[in-house]
Amino acid sequence: MEQTFREIDLVNHIKCEIHLGVREALRVWKPGGPAGGNGVEWLRDWQAKVTMKLVVDDTTSLNPSIAVVEPMHNVISVFSQGGNVTSAQSFTMGAGLQASAQATRTETLAFTYRLSDLLEHDPLPANAKSCKGHGKIPVLGTLKIDEFIVTKAGMAASPDAIPNNGKISPLTVFSNQVTFIVTTGGSLNPVWKLVHFSGNTGNNALLSAIRKKTQDVIITMGPVDSDEVFAVYNANLTGQAVAAALRSQ
Repeated sequence: MEQTFREIDLVNHIKCEIHLGVREALRVWKPGGPAGGNGVEWLRDWQAKVTMKLVVDDTTSLNPSIAVVEPMHNVISVFSQGGNVTSAQSFTMGAGLQASAQATRTETLAFTYRLSDLLEHDPLPANAKSCKGHGKIPVLGTLKIDEFIVTKAGMAASPDAIPNNGKISPLTVFSNQVTFIVTTGGSLNPVWKLVHFSGNTGNNALLSAIRKKTQDVIITMGPVDSDEVFAVYNANLTGQAVAAALRSQ
């Protein structure tokens, strides 16, 4: 259940950033607006295709170690000056065991938003300036999807960068990929040191567990039913699968 709620948080956060970015782009880049340009009203006829790939690596290791110590008689070294020196002697034999297990789980989720639907039906407050609070995972505040949309819309709205009349976008596809990694772990290492026995005095903890979550999010935006959008979307899926396979090596 916890994983389900975390994924819901992530989807809601992505939706919020897309909505916020589109709304801000329409405000900033409208004709006669604060930034000028030809306007980006064509964004209302676009869609955003989202692909999420979650790779979870769980690693557990067990590293018990023991040392048997047999004290021996002290040795007295005799020196002509400075006095005698007593040195302790002992015999130590160590033994250890190493065992580890690793499991990898990969999940892929894809969905599409019509930007006109987000603008009309998504209940985002009119005064919202960020998407903090739309997810409980701290890293969700750093995806910057909204900033990406505003920046690329501004490029399309500028007649100086790409000549256009503002009725349709001179850029046919926007694509953005975000990868973030969350690593959690813990270890347990009780240590015993007795006269004839020592336990777990090595460099490795007795028991350790690490979970590494790699989340790839790809946003592909373009006109509804555009063949080029589908082509870029499919290319991104292929690249995402290859990248995940390389990381697992």
